[in-house]
Amino acid sequence: MTNHASADPAAVLWDMDGTLVDTEPYWIRAETELMNAHGLSWSEEQGLEFVGNELIVSARMMREAGLDLPAEEIVETLMGNVIGQIRESVPFRPGALELLAELKAEGIPNVMVTMSYRPLAEAVIANCPPDSFAGLVAGDEVTAGKPDPEPYLRGAALLDLDPADCVALE
Repeated sequence: MTNHASADPAAVLWDMDGTLVDTEPYWIRAETELMNAHGLSWSEEQGLEFVGNELIVSARMMREAGLDLPAEEIVETLMGNVIGQIRESVPFRPGALELLAELKAEGIPNVMVTMSYRPLAEAVIANCPPDSFAGLVAGDEVTAGKPDPEPYLRGAALLDLDPADCVALE
């Protein structure tokens, strides 16, 4: 455990979507393509209603809108589509890669703490400069999602740090 004497954080705990990357347009495109493939219309406005939802909640809402697939299959299909889009082009937020590089140069470790599922988070991390992240806590691996502190507490614990010595970027 470190003390609070240093002006630098012991680690930076990064949220992924909206902080490191902006995948919302990718999700809306994936939702639209899936709904259209089943003869259902889908609007950007409907997609925007899903922002911030857990994936399984969004899948259930798509079922309520008429999509006749199991919720788990909807989640897997959407996530696969978004991962495919990320492999083509990662929508990094302005300044995010530069901040990662600065922190690495200063010897401050980064941990991704996201409510996205591990396969998606790993696809994003794979497109960051090597060794940008010292760890990952994904949404499909915690019992309580944000805003519960569990994901961030786990992120600090990965590096054996006191959470009070870390900075969270949300």
